[in-house]
Amino acid sequence: MVWFLFISFLFLLVIFLFGLKFTASRGRTCDSIKDSREASEISGTSLQELVRSPKTFRGASDELHEWIFGVELSLRGNNIPVGQREIDFVASFLEGNALLWLMSNVDAGNTFNNWLSLKSALTETFGPFHAEEDSRLALFALKQSASLDEYIHEFSRLSLSVRDLDELSKALLFARGLSGHLCGDALRGHPRNLSESIRAARTAQRNASLGPRGRQAAATTET
Repeated sequence: MVWFLFISFLFLLVIFLFGLKFTASRGRTCDSIKDSREASEISGTSLQELVRSPKTFRGASDELHEWIFGVELSLRGNNIPVGQREIDFVASFLEGNALLWLMSNVDAGNTFNNWLSLKSALTETFGPFHAEEDSRLALFALKQSASLDEYIHEFSRLSLSVRDLDELSKALLFARGLSGHLCGDALRGHPRNLSESIRAARTAQRNASLGPRGRQAAATTET
């Protein structure tokens, strides 16, 4: 009888311990699933935040170019389809005079088919007066008077506002404005676009910093 009670006690103890282990294991599994879901939600939020929304535009002409650039980044990043969805998306970032302008056009029945047509109308209405021609004149007169990096920055800024300037013209204009031997070195490589012209100027500057041997090595490489 005593042995029977002892064995029964051991059997119940084993069942009790096994139950505790199963409960703890199940709790850890649930916590792991919960943590994974939370991490997934955080990760999803972070990915969404990478695609930044553009700032709102109220009609200030000096902010239009930067705002358009931000809008186009957001349209591509959010995969907004071409058409009415584009218009609805962009309209949500208009305020003040810009929003009133859009509302008056809609009320008058002047609709826009896509972002390109809306961008053109916005530029015509709110763009700086004669901004493109002013940028063109400044670009043709631009000469390197400081560091190469500063010249590249100013040339790139102005060229963005001149829409009908092809890449070859940009390359030649950029090279022509370089100072000293950089002009000839950049043109010697027959650049076909602005990027090639900039790369040639940087290479020439780097070789010049090496002294006569550097320039001789560059000339040997080109021939």
